[in-house]
Amino acid sequence: MIARFIVVMLFGFGVCYADSVYPDLCLSGGMDSQDVYECSKYKVEGAGKVLNDIYKDLNNRISIEYKADPKLGEELREYIKKSQRAWINLRDANCAIESFVISPETQAFETIRNNCVARESIERARYLKSLRF
Repeated sequence: MIARFIVVMLFGFGVCYADSVYPDLCLSGGMDSQDVYECSKYKVEGAGKVLNDIYKDLNNRISIEYKADPKLGEELREYIKKSQRAWINLRDANCAIESFVISPETQAFETIRNNCVARESIERARYLKSLRF
């Protein structure tokens, strides 16, 4: 019952927002719970790709901007790597909180978790992209 309520709430609040990363499935208005689940899978995959691309871009920028002092650039990379690992732990803990009331063996649980990981990943990507040295 709670899982169904949450799925309906997710649909009502438009968790499948329009973005070129997501297929037409996420843009349709008449989504059932299976569609919401499939959309969440696309969202988490797309957000992961965006985050990985921005993380790689950040490392490339460090290589360019710290070409004159590679040791300092490597030190910065280590800080970013530590930060990224800590962020992954925080993301996982936050998403565990969001999905706590839902039975883990349900599709609703996976949908909530996927949407949380996707949202957190996009926020992290924005942060990494905003870094200036």
